[in-house]
Amino acid sequence: MNKPHISTAFEKFQIIRLHLNQGISLSKIAKINALNVSTLKRWVKIYQSKGLDGLKRKERKDKGGRHNLTKEQQEIIEALILQKPPLSLTAIHRKYEKLAKEKGWTIPSYYIVRDRLYKLS
Repeated sequence: MNKPHISTAFEKFQIIRLHLNQGISLSKIAKINALNVSTLKRWVKIYQSKGLDGLKRKERKDKGGRHNLTKEQQEIIEALILQKPPLSLTAIHRKYEKLAKEKGWTIPSYYIVRDRLYKLS
């Protein structure tokens, strides 16, 4: 069963409205709409406390950008990538993650490390 893509606050409201106005159980609504009951419970709680505005999707603060690495961080990742014998991508990420924790750096995602690998290939 494919889950529908619910993108607007109004669409969410239309789904939970049956529960709010007519008392239809959330489990029945969840089944009809191929959604989790916990999702519907969360929507109802948000709607009751914040109204329709609360059901809007939140804009990501980091949308459209990549988490940048400093020159030093890039060089360390590149050194791990170029190490002989070659390490797997997972091993490179784990080694860098350990070092980043020791230095108090934020840990980049696996995909950022992968991107560095592809740039060197």
